[in-house]
Order: sequence, then structure tokens, then C-alpha cells
Amino acid sequence: MVVLVEPAAGFRRSTVHERDLAGTGFEDDNRLEVLLCRRQRSFVAGGDRVRAVRDDVAMVLHTSAGSSGRRTRRWPEDPQATGLFIARAPLRQMVVMIDAHLTYPELPGPAGLGTAVVDIAAEKRRHLAMLLRHQLIDFHLYADEGPPPGTISDSRSTSILVYPGWVYVLNPLPAAARLTSSGSAVHATEDGWSLSGFMGNAADIALGDTRTGAYADMDTVEAALQRRRDVVAAQVADQALKADLFVTARPYLLATKLGVTREAVVCSVEEALALVGLYLRTQGEYLLDDHSRYGRGLYFWVAARALLPAGWRWFSACVQHSSGGGDLIGLGESALRRVTRALMVRDSVHVRLCRPQDHDVAEEGLADLDEVCVLLMGALDAAARVAHRALGLSPGGEFGAGWQKTKSGGWLDQVGAVEPDLQARVATGTDGQYVLTVLRLLRNTVHGAALRSLQSQSSGKPSETLVIVPDGERAEIKTALEALGGAEGWGGRTLAGALVFEPGVVVDRLCQAVIPLLDDVMRLTPVERLAHVVLGPEDYLPLADDSVFDAVRSARILWQLGLRPA
Repeated sequence: MVVLVEPAAGFRRSTVHERDLAGTGFEDDNRLEVLLCRRQRSFVAGGDRVRAVRDDVAMVLHTSAGSSGRRTRRWPEDPQATGLFIARAPLRQMVVMIDAHLTYPELPGPAGLGTAVVDIAAEKRRHLAMLLRHQLIDFHLYADEGPPPGTISDSRSTSILVYPGWVYVLNPLPAAARLTSSGSAVHATEDGWSLSGFMGNAADIALGDTRTGAYADMDTVEAALQRRRDVVAAQVADQALKADLFVTARPYLLATKLGVTREAVVCSVEEALALVGLYLRTQGEYLLDDHSRYGRGLYFWVAARALLPAGWRWFSACVQHSSGGGDLIGLGESALRRVTRALMVRDSVHVRLCRPQDHDVAEEGLADLDEVCVLLMGALDAAARVAHRALGLSPGGEFGAGWQKTKSGGWLDQVGAVEPDLQARVATGTDGQYVLTVLRLLRNTVHGAALRSLQSQSSGKPSETLVIVPDGERAEIKTALEALGGAEGWGGRTLAGALVFEPGVVVDRLCQAVIPLLDDVMRLTPVERLAHVVLGPEDYLPLADDSVFDAVRSARILWQLGLRPA
């Protein structure tokens, strides 16, 4: 650790001993070097330095590049991040291993998958390959039989073949003998090559593990051998390469509960798009293709518009109404902006859940969940006020508009008297009303007993954060969830008599249920009745020449968010 200390006037540059740091919290660091220097107007940001100020001491903190920890910490260089408040990439490089046939379709896949090796759209595979080429990601190709014939090795080693971009199992025995439960794998590194081992009996167990039904159409022996090859691949990713992700279409690995990796996440292409997308967004990268990227605000704005296709017509009517002297443009935009912000906060929830869980992380997660609920309910409330105007209901009752107002003779009955289909979408006993009930009660905790957190840990698993629902809302939320298919699908369960949620799951389910509901009420609201509104075909879709909302770009953003279009 290097500490730059600004001395009192007249001090000369000299070395400060550890005894001078008593009480600073740094006195026990045996890598500490302390230099006195005169006033510094700027510091060069190199390595993975972080800025901090403590007790009038200006410090530049950097972590040792030593080998402690499971993975080698590689941090991207960012020479432009020199300003005091200009952030650099906060996370280390992501390490990814991917089955080569997913990136290069001409290569054969694992046995048993045949030519229809993946049922994923080619565009998704191409888009993932583009993301993996980013400098923040260190990715490696893998195939059971190693690099295909013709793959060029380089000269970084005279004793072993090294194929840049590939990791392969080092074994001179014939293919039939490549069934070992332990071995070594070779891959190129930035400044050389690595020969790393893997071991364990999971591959042996996989031989007889038929519980997943994977490769059921293959010969029994060959199916068993393929399951074993699958596990060897996972062990190479986890132990030899120390990858964060192993992207594969192998049905056995995607279905097994065997626990073939300790840290590497085995995932499909769709799951990898969402995980890599979240990682890159956390690094400040909002990519569309090799040559295009958006800013954070535009990225999420495009996502919101893609999830709300009815919003084009609906918001066009708000704009036309306002251009004629009305005032709905601000209200209409508010609904769209709140969905945009809810998607941003959703990202924060998932990033927090990827970190070691503690009280501070849990408190931040609870604040995020509160915010998502407030934003989504706010978007629905704004849409209700637009509907109130479009339906010509009493001007004095506009601030009482709300899709949850189901009492007899209340606002929703007034809507039904004019537009029955709109009322029917959220009427009592419908999925729409049950979704509103869950959202409303979770949102209302900001006015009363708050959501609380609980740290839970099962044997052999990391600690997880759970959200406890206040007793007063528990019964009604459980009833609504049962009508929606059960609490489990929303990340909910009963623990010691309390209703608890996994925050990441419940936030996802809220977005997946509330945003389509909002799209439906936009579609069913007769905005054509508003004054000064004359809608044409061009008002129902983005402009044909508007590349910002291009269908392919919008789809890529939703893939990276792990969301599906309406």
C-alpha cells in the first residue's frame, strides 16, 4: 500500500515509519510504504487505485498483485480515469469458458447433440460472441476432443502446444482413454501459458447418473461416457481455468443437481447473455454491437419502450393532446420514465446479490426493493390518470384514480361503465388484480411496518439475503400469490411462520408481471377520445428510420437484461 501524506509547511520529504501510523488502521500492513511530499494537485490513477481521504491524509490505495485468493486478479487498464471523481472499471476481468460450437457453428458439438446442437437463435450466439470479445472479458474456447485440426498454435512454449483462445485437456492417450477423473489443462495467458490441474470424483458419479434424462436417445454406454465428458469440461472450467462462467448447451450439465463446480456458473447462452450483460453494465459498458453503444439512460429507455409496445400509440396521443393545449405529456412520460428507472434499480438488486451477503448489502437491497415497488406503482398510477382523462370521468376525481380501487361504486366501476374491457383486465378475481395486490401491499410497507431482511445459510452454501414481509400483509399477499401459481414462483416461502422472499426473484417477477399489465392498460385505454388527438399508422410504432429503437438493437438489450419482449 502506498500512502501520500501532505506535511505541515516547512517539512522536508522523508520516510515515515510505521510507528507514525498508530491509530490510522494501516500500521499492520507489511506492504506499506509511506512518503511525505508537498501538496499534490493531482494523482496518477494506475493499477487498481482507489481514492480516499482520512484524517486530512490524501491517500492512493492500491491492492497488491500477489497470488492470494482463488483467482488471479486481473484489472483492466484505464489511463483516461485520471480525474478525482472519474470512476474507472470497478470490477476485475470476467473469465469465461464456452463450448466452441456455440461460437463457431461449423465445429461439431458434444456427442449426442447432433447437428441440432443448439436450439438457440443464431443471432443470440453471435451477439454473445461479440460481448465476449470485449477487453473486460477473458474468454476461452473448449471442445471435448480439443482444438480442431488446423488450429494454429503459437511459439510461446517449446515444450507444449499452446493454442491462443483455447483451453484443452493435456493427455497424449487415444480418445477412448480420455475419461480420466483428473488431469491437466493448457491455456494461453496474457504473458505466457498455464498448465493447471483438475480432480475429483464427480465425473465417475456422472457415469451412472441417469436422473436428468439427458442423452436418453443414445446408447447406454455412450450416454454414460458423454455425461462423464461433460463433467470433465465443467471441472476444466472451474478448477483449471478458474472461470466465472462456463457457457454450454450440454443438457446434462444444465439439468444436473450433482454440483459439478464450486464457483464457476454453468449456464446456457440465454443465461450467459444476461450475466455478461449485467457484468458489463456494472463496468459502465452498454454495448449493442462492435461499433455501437448507448449511454446508461438511453439503454434503459430503449428497454422500457421495447417492453411497452402499446406505449407508442398511448404516448403519441398524450403528446398530440398536449400540443393542442392539454397537459398529459408530462404525465405520460412519467409512466415511461418510472419503468425505465425500475429497470435500472433491478440491476442494482442483482449486482448486490452477486456480492458476499452481509447487513449492509441487505439494507441496500431492501431500499432497492422499496424503490422498484414505488416506481412500478407510480407508473400504473400515471396510466390511471391518463385513462381518467380519456374516459371523460369527473375532473374532480382524477387524483382518486387507481387500478386497485375495486370497491363497489368506486373508480374502477366508473371505468367499467365507459370501457368494460379496460375494467375487466384488472377486475376482482383476475390475474391483473392479484398482481396489483402483491405490488400494492409491498409498496405500502413504505407507509407502515417496513420490509426486514434475514440472513439465511444452508449447509455447504453461501449466505443468502431474504426479505421478511410484515405480518399485517402476509395473509393477503399469500392468497394473491396462490392465485398466481404459488409463492415459490415469486421466490417466496414460509420460514418459521413468516413469509419471506428471495429479493432478486421477487423483483424479477414484479417486473415480468407489472410491466405487461401496464402495457395492457395502455392498449385498452381509448386515448383517441382525447381532444386534439388524431392517430395514424405511424403513431403505433417507432419511426421506420429511427435506428435508436431498431428492433434488432432493442432485442439485444432485452437479451442482456434477461427479459422477453411483450
